[in-house]
Amino acid sequence: MRSTADLFRLMRSIPDFRRYGHLQEEFGFDHWHVKSPYRRRPYKRRVVAVIDGFAPETVVEIGCGLGEIICRIKAPRRFGFDLEASVIEGAKALHGSAVAFHQGDLCKPVAIAAIVGGPIDVLVAVNWPHMLPFDDIVTAIAGLTDRTPVRTLIIDTIHPDRPGYQHYHTVGDVRRLGDVTATVSGGDFIRELHAVRLSQ
Repeated sequence: MRSTADLFRLMRSIPDFRRYGHLQEEFGFDHWHVKSPYRRRPYKRRVVAVIDGFAPETVVEIGCGLGEIICRIKAPRRFGFDLEASVIEGAKALHGSAVAFHQGDLCKPVAIAAIVGGPIDVLVAVNWPHMLPFDDIVTAIAGLTDRTPVRTLIIDTIHPDRPGYQHYHTVGDVRRLGDVTATVSGGDFIRELHAVRLSQ
């Protein structure tokens, strides 16, 4: 049974469902993006709040989807990358030129570093790391940090009692990347969010 807060979020999200549904018809991206608007996903608000606390200059989100997190972060330089060209076109339609959106992923760090063109204060990787073995994540992030300095990573881990996820990484896994400086609940009983000072 849904809580009152869940029902309220669902009702407030109806205009988003409609707008995203039209964009999905136009650009053909995965329907998952239509079902997950910002107002329905508390973890997205918490990611924004954590990052804004760093007062960053340059923020890069990998796996940005329709750009709901990166477009709300207060930073002069914001970049969103996603594997799907169709979802990047949807993000551009939603947010215009407020964020520099590009097709790309962590497996192509040379392209990301060239586009960003300088140090990254915060790198965001949420709601997809559970799809990869953690060794792959370590390798991919090292590939980027070998090419440009990255100060802080925001990454999530999924609670092990939540069924349906491919991988359940731990805080111990995350510590392989650097010092965990903060951990907060995602607010959805699914994940925790970690701020990691990356080892360069």
